[in-house]
Amino acid sequence: MVWSSLDRPGALPPNFSLARVAGVTRLGADFLRLRLEGGDLGRFARDLIHFRLVLQPPGTADPA
Repeated sequence: MVWSSLDRPGALPPNFSLARVAGVTRLGADFLRLRLEGGDLGRFARDLIHFRLVLQPPGTADPA
């Protein structure tokens, strides 16, 4: 993935965090609860319950 607004190759936007899905709980037919793990996730503990999830295509290299 390439971010056009960044000035150096490989850089991530300041509000972008890498995480691994540690658990999934089905809450309804179209609703999942994801438990994430990784560094720099503290900002999600402060009243933030909605986020956008960017999925890595299968077979691609580990981004971290």
